[in-house]
Amino acid sequence: MPDKVPEAVSAWRSDLQGKNKGKIAAAIASPDENVELFEEGWKDSVHRLETAELQHPPLPINEPTVSIMTETTDADDEFVDA
Repeated sequence: MPDKVPEAVSAWRSDLQGKNKGKIAAAIASPDENVELFEEGWKDSVHRLETAELQHPPLPINEPTVSIMTETTDADDEFVDA
């Protein structure tokens, strides 16, 4: 997801900084800070994502799910392949 790239870059940089690899962390470009490096297709990708989310909003993660398996209480029941 293009909109998650800046967050991922930040986390990656923080991890590298914690490992005393500051030079490597500084060399990683972010679309928020280095817009000129992300010109080709970047805005189109973000726009497509935003448009898709407007047309088809993600389902809420708090929705209860339906179980497709049921428990049986009779130990003599057998499973039959359909």
